[in-house]
Amino acid sequence: MDIEKEELCIPMTLMKEHVDRLLATPDKLKYLLEKRKITTDIITKYMIGLDQYGRFIFPNIDSDSRVINMKAYNPLVTDRSKKWVWSDVEFYFPDNNNF
Repeated sequence: MDIEKEELCIPMTLMKEHVDRLLATPDKLKYLLEKRKITTDIITKYMIGLDQYGRFIFPNIDSDSRVINMKAYNPLVTDRSKKWVWSDVEFYFPDNNNF
């Protein structure tokens, strides 16, 4: 694997934190289970999570199983152009001098 690419990936530990946060937040979990019909197996398998702002996180995974990007979704936002937010590694690690 290319070391530079590896450095630009979002750590799996962060993804696990997002998944654990979602599974521990009853109202957000209920929304996915009941309204969107997304099971806990799917949440775990595809690493769907919840960020610190309460937005659902969907990872973008490359062919080497690395998380290269994430998109955040907030179903409560009324402005459709702001329901989905794309992020990159710099969003999560803004002080990292590698970028």
